[in-house]
Amino acid sequence: MPNIKSSIKRVNITRSKTANNLTQKSALKTLIKKCRETIANDPENAAAILNKTLKTVDQAAADGLIKKNTGARRKSSLVKSYNASLKACSEKASSETETALKASAGSENKPEKAAVKTSASKKATAAKTSTAAKASTSTAPVKETEKKPKAAKSVKADKPAEKSETAAETKIEAATPVAEAAKADTISEEKAEITAEPAAKAKTPEKPAEAEAPAETAANPVAEADEKADEKA
Repeated sequence: MPNIKSSIKRVNITRSKTANNLTQKSALKTLIKKCRETIANDPENAAAILNKTLKTVDQAAADGLIKKNTGARRKSSLVKSYNASLKACSEKASSETETALKASAGSENKPEKAAVKTSASKKATAAKTSTAAKASTSTAPVKETEKKPKAAKSVKADKPAEKSETAAETKIEAATPVAEAAKADTISEEKAEITAEPAAKAKTPEKPAEAEAPAETAANPVAEADEKADEKA
């Protein structure tokens, strides 16, 4: 321990400054450690804390808390780790998107494959049923009872034709007496007209031909007078 007052004072100042420097160095170390953790876990949201740590490192180097080269090395290491973590995060996101797309494409193809399988199974079952039906039709004997309804239908179909022919004959027979009665009426009317004409002639008297003669004689004197006048002229 010095005996001079100024030297004692200097010792006390250096002790307080060293204690202050230790606290600042410890705070800087904790900040750098926290920044590295955030870069590793969440690089997308680490930009704010990275800027803060870089600023504190520059301030510590300016104050003499650490050397300038030490501050530059700390800053470069932080920036490199940040860029690497961002690159890894982007690659991880791209790989996840690719896997999601592949999964979606696979899920879309699965129903198609299932539909193809079901259609193939349906076709196989349809082919089996068709072959079984053909075999049954080829081996089964023809029954005689199946032909009987067809004959009955033909008989029933002929009955209406016979009924229509009989109805037409009855209509013709009914029409012939009416036509004969009409002819008899016309003949009787003609006979009545023939007998009525001579009776009408007998009733109307003939006019005498002498009545026309006086008119002719009355017209002759006038014509003679005209002729005489012409001769005198």
